[in-house]
Amino acid sequence: MQTLHLYTFVLLIAILYEFVAADVIPATETPAPALPAQNRPHRIVAVGDLHGDYENTMNVFKMAGLVDENESWAGGDYTTFVQTVFVWGSGRGDVLDRGNDTIKLYAMLERLIGEAEEAGGKVIALLGNHELMNLAGDWRYVLPSEKATFGSFDDRVDAFKPTGFIGRFLFERDLVAIVNTTVFCHGGIQPIFAAHGINWLNEMTHAELLEYHSSHGTHGDPLGLFGGKGPTWYRGYVLSPEEEVCPLLMEALKWMDVSNSMCLTYWRWGFFNSGRVLLETIGGGATRMVVGHTMQHNGRILSRCDGRLIGIDVGITAVFGRHRAALEIVGDVVKEIYEGTTVEIKSEGREWRRIRSMREEL
Repeated sequence: MQTLHLYTFVLLIAILYEFVAADVIPATETPAPALPAQNRPHRIVAVGDLHGDYENTMNVFKMAGLVDENESWAGGDYTTFVQTVFVWGSGRGDVLDRGNDTIKLYAMLERLIGEAEEAGGKVIALLGNHELMNLAGDWRYVLPSEKATFGSFDDRVDAFKPTGFIGRFLFERDLVAIVNTTVFCHGGIQPIFAAHGINWLNEMTHAELLEYHSSHGTHGDPLGLFGGKGPTWYRGYVLSPEEEVCPLLMEALKWMDVSNSMCLTYWRWGFFNSGRVLLETIGGGATRMVVGHTMQHNGRILSRCDGRLIGIDVGITAVFGRHRAALEIVGDVVKEIYEGTTVEIKSEGREWRRIRSMREEL
């Protein structure tokens, strides 16, 4: 009986609370659903060699929607911009009438990196062969008029030191980048380098670059990363017959996204076949490689190996016609951007035979 009275008492208290709460405690409203955020897919934009031409560089950036009319970042938080190289007024010994914009170009790129980061976007600037040459004190292609923009010979030397305003920028840059499944570099990454993984390539670059700089290029590159077969100089993917280089490219792409996998360890230990078999088992790898370095004189972006190799050096500078082009990747759709038009790069899913040895390309 006492238990029944206690139960009744608790029930009455609960009912009384409901009535009081209805008047005293405001009801909690179901929040209105948040307005959907602007659903913009991630956009990757890449531009090739600048060759010291600030004016046309900005024309290309505006055309691609990277900057606005005030030359400020316009890519928002949905754009990753990759610059495969930012060559000064020297590129390949060209006598450029507007090739003296080295300082201006570097200042602009450094500014855009900060503006993009603040907006939630990203700018990735990579080292190219001429960056490495200038860091090593190799000025054979630098125009006298470009040198004069620094004030004096010594001022230019100081600018490219690790503590200089350009040197600080360059020593922080990577050699290679991968965004989603697209690999970016200046020249091209052969399998012998790709098999080490992108992280290793960049780590080795930063580890060796200081000695390479201080020795004027005579030391600090024991594996040839900065040499003719390295990622900043290699031209084979663009110039050699497809039947020869497409298998090499496919092999390199397969290794590119597995820098921490056991198959890479097997390869480094010398068990090449085991590493390759494991690689095939776990899958992965990159989809395509985007390069600059080897110019397309017709001003058009080059697609090879069924769209897996894309060359984006189109001759932006005045001496080569001030061609305007950029590459855009949104999801699986890859497009060439030109003034007033775009062209989609389509893949037919073609495969190439596998190369016999990881060292055939050397």
